[in-house]
Amino acid sequence: MSALFVITLFGNPEDEKRLRSICVHEAGHHVVAAAYGLNPRAAIGGIGSGACLHERGNGLQNAAVSWAGVMAEDLLGCRNEARVLPCVALTAPTFLDWIHAMLYVGGLEEFEIVSKPDVAGIQAYPDKRESAESAFLILANRLDTLQWKAERLADASRDIYRASKLRNDFQADEANLLFSLR
Repeated sequence: MSALFVITLFGNPEDEKRLRSICVHEAGHHVVAAAYGLNPRAAIGGIGSGACLHERGNGLQNAAVSWAGVMAEDLLGCRNEARVLPCVALTAPTFLDWIHAMLYVGGLEEFEIVSKPDVAGIQAYPDKRESAESAFLILANRLDTLQWKAERLADASRDIYRASKLRNDFQADEANLLFSLR
């Protein structure tokens, strides 16, 4: 993995970790939605929020897009600090253990604290393993794209922050850091 996100946004390494996590999360949704042809658009609202909007797919596609954010965090090693589960790394050999922990050992409940819409999307499809496997296969085969999109989101967020600060009109409101990735 390359040296990702080395410049700190606010001069605080913890803020940079949060920014990296949210960018990777939203890039994960974006990569899977794009693979399904759902015309995604990812947006970052600073170090604490993001969204990925896309056209509606079928049930499997929508659930896979919902799984993709949390999977991307684990695949690139930048899990949201509020999540502890699952305790196993997400790799091809550990996929079933990871899914088991998410579904039956409290992983989804813990994740819901961070992202209720993602959990609702996962819960809406009856075969959670099938949708998770679909998301995993797409992400695992597009790790370079995932990393590139996450870097692009973070770089743009930093650029917008710096430009606002230079104009002396920066407010601490996360909406000022909004950047979209098509």
